[in-house]
Amino acid sequence: MKIVIDARMYGPRRWTGIGRYLQHLVAELEQLDTTNQYVVLVGRENWDDYVPGAPNFTKLLSPALPYSPGEQLQLAWQLARLRPDVVHFAAPNAPLLYLGRRVTTVHDLTLLMYSTARGEGFEKWLHDAKKLPFQMVLWRGARGSQALITPTEYVKRQLVQRYDVPPQRVTVTPEAMDEGQTPAGAEGADLIGALGLVAGNYILHVGNCYPYKNVDRLVEAFSEVVGTRAGVKLVLVGRDDYFRDLVRRKVAALKLGERVVFTGAVSDEELAQLYAQAALYVNPSLSEGFGLQGLEAMAAGVPVLAARASCLPEVYADAAEYFDPGSTAELVTKTAALLRDDKLRLTLTTRGLKRVTEFSWRAAAEATLAVYQAAGAGGVRIRKQQA
Repeated sequence: MKIVIDARMYGPRRWTGIGRYLQHLVAELEQLDTTNQYVVLVGRENWDDYVPGAPNFTKLLSPALPYSPGEQLQLAWQLARLRPDVVHFAAPNAPLLYLGRRVTTVHDLTLLMYSTARGEGFEKWLHDAKKLPFQMVLWRGARGSQALITPTEYVKRQLVQRYDVPPQRVTVTPEAMDEGQTPAGAEGADLIGALGLVAGNYILHVGNCYPYKNVDRLVEAFSEVVGTRAGVKLVLVGRDDYFRDLVRRKVAALKLGERVVFTGAVSDEELAQLYAQAALYVNPSLSEGFGLQGLEAMAAGVPVLAARASCLPEVYADAAEYFDPGSTAELVTKTAALLRDDKLRLTLTTRGLKRVTEFSWRAAAEATLAVYQAAGAGGVRIRKQQA
């Protein structure tokens, strides 16, 4: 069987979540499958990031940029010439004109429920207008794929309800954290001191600051927590952008000053060190497809406080403490309690270390390979990985 994987978003340098998903999936498939022939489509910007590691895997340049108008024609034409038995689109941005057998991974439907528009008025209208083509492509992917893959049951239920997709066409393949992630590294250690942090005395959040991420509420809650523990800080990790600037304004308005630290983008080694030295990791998000950062924190031995929302209770189970994401008061209470309750912290740390062992990229790849085989043969055999 000839399988094409659309890996134009391969690697975490730009596409973060989807990039890491592709990186791990392809690496595991190279070890699992020596029978089928794979063509991995890679873009110019990440061409050097992927080097085939098995003789039945080849890479091919795809000039079509992800989410560009050109991919609707260029990618469709390229796939038609390749004549694969099945194509795996790692995100729903597939060409509408391609009619061959396909497997589509839908990581989440968050952007259909929450706006990430920058500004108001015409800017917001223009942003919403640009979402219309994406909604059409997503509808086509959901309805036209032989099989769909989601990282959680939560996203699966959304797909089934929104697009009337038969449940048996959706396979859940939970994601996992990077193998061998450790808190070692002089680069990371230097960062802790450079940022003016004290090990074990800061709260950590990693990710974007889109409105649905609820970081504003985390900052508001922290403004009340600062008085409960001497010197405690809030560390926000992520690239600077329009939405992070809005959070900076909130920090300034609350006169938090140096008590909130914005790191900007950090390396993997620096991030591992930031996880390892944190007192607490908080995920206040209103909507996630998986919530990988919480698992990364657990793997570093850090207790996790998460919103009781979307997929987070499904993924973290009893290894996290939860709060109502609409209640600043409850977030304050739970944060303060976790900072002072050593027994609860130890319980969550122990459960977290156990929880992360229940996820693996190998299991995700095995389930994905089964989906390829079934989709290529004309049907989908359900194989759900238990989280």
